[in-house]
Amino acid sequence: MIGEALRDLGLELFVHSTSDRRYTGVRKYNGQSLSPSTIYLISPGDGFPVDSFTYLSTEPIDGHADHICCLGQSEVQLLNVLSDIFGLFQSLTDAISDLAYHDATLHDLCALGERLMGNPMVIHDDWFAILAQSPGMDELLPQGSGNSVRFLPGHWLEDFKFDDDFRETYGHSQAMLWTQHSVQGTNRSIYVNMVYHDRYLGRLLLLESQQPLRFRDYAVMELLMQQALVILRSRVSSFRGRSMDMIVSDLVNGTPLSYTDEAAFLDMIHWKRDDPLLCIRMKNQQSDETRLLEHALHSDLFHTFPRSYILYRENEQCILLNLNLSDFSIPVLSHMLSPLCRDFLHYAGISSPVQGIRELSIAYMQAGIAMQRAFDQRGMHWVIAFCDCAMEYLLTRLMPPVRLRHLISPQLLALIDYDKREGTQYFETLRVYLALERSVPRTSEVLVIHRTTLLYRLKKIRSVIGLDLDHADTRLYLLLSLKMMEQEHMIYPLVLPNLSC
Repeated sequence: MIGEALRDLGLELFVHSTSDRRYTGVRKYNGQSLSPSTIYLISPGDGFPVDSFTYLSTEPIDGHADHICCLGQSEVQLLNVLSDIFGLFQSLTDAISDLAYHDATLHDLCALGERLMGNPMVIHDDWFAILAQSPGMDELLPQGSGNSVRFLPGHWLEDFKFDDDFRETYGHSQAMLWTQHSVQGTNRSIYVNMVYHDRYLGRLLLLESQQPLRFRDYAVMELLMQQALVILRSRVSSFRGRSMDMIVSDLVNGTPLSYTDEAAFLDMIHWKRDDPLLCIRMKNQQSDETRLLEHALHSDLFHTFPRSYILYRENEQCILLNLNLSDFSIPVLSHMLSPLCRDFLHYAGISSPVQGIRELSIAYMQAGIAMQRAFDQRGMHWVIAFCDCAMEYLLTRLMPPVRLRHLISPQLLALIDYDKREGTQYFETLRVYLALERSVPRTSEVLVIHRTTLLYRLKKIRSVIGLDLDHADTRLYLLLSLKMMEQEHMIYPLVLPNLSC
């Protein structure tokens, strides 16, 4: 970093560096005790340990330690230049440290970072949720509409969504350069991780949008990160209540909430107790959890459903939608979720609407049943709604004293026997006719027969089975019998094309 500063001043130099160590000052070597955080200006033959400590010279001096050889400068000139550089750095350090004495927030820290480095700055947590940002970020990250939680845009995350190399960035303890190919208007930033007791909490980003990044920005970002950790630790130590995730986990598990927890949740999310709600559950198709993938999906879900609450628990995403705030139908939700399930290799289940937060456990259970149905099929139906598999679930959960096959309408079985004896197709005709809600035109189209032929068959079917198909209870029993026959694998499931009326 010192070498870059000297080059910026137009000095001719040679740099030998094997580390990213940060230095706090420069001294002329006169045989004094040495510090690894100081750069020493040395002369030939003065006995400096050139293989152990970092040094600076105005002529070539070979050594294995990090060193800089700055040709064509006097020692006095070089000391003055470096003193100015370290003096500026010390003033930056003082400005950042001063935050601690003014009860500063993360937003204050970001605003200071922008003033010191001339580029916008943002801090996000381990789920890419934005904790704070400087004023200049408003041009790159416009304010959302009524959402208390904001995330980094999805297109910022595209570069590393499936990139194993991005995992390595979590292991850096120093400020590093990050290139984001998909970010519009800027493609480079300096990032530094926030790690507390070996736990990754998030990171600071300085985006190169107003002016080129400079060498000292790396050191300033590390100082800002240390102050951000101080602010975060004080926030955590002063928190005495339960987290929202803990409260929502109790809600979906059906655990009764205290009045305080319920009121805190409703106040935070701006819901009413009896608002109609809906639950979506998503889980990776693969057995191994990919945490980076889940982080990126979590961010995308908040952008897709901005006024929702999204909980990550037990390796799956749980989305809670308030239908008074977001008017989504089941088909629309399926359409919105399908590309996410495809891109992130997930299956999803959608519950039916429930009334109020006290019924969230029912919606959570329904979404889980639908999601499991998607897993069982292992097909291209990535998203299944509970209303589309409720009948099957009901039939599999019925525990009558006899098997389902013994509950099937005997008239349907008699019709199958008649077809076998006479070579007719009355059973299939009746099945399609009932499935299409007794629509003669659509049934004729699906069966590829003339209307007159269909009417003739229906007349014969009535005479064979002896049932009145105009009676609602009769039709319901026949339809349930057909479902039970599918469940018992006595017939293939009926698949009909989408037809317009």
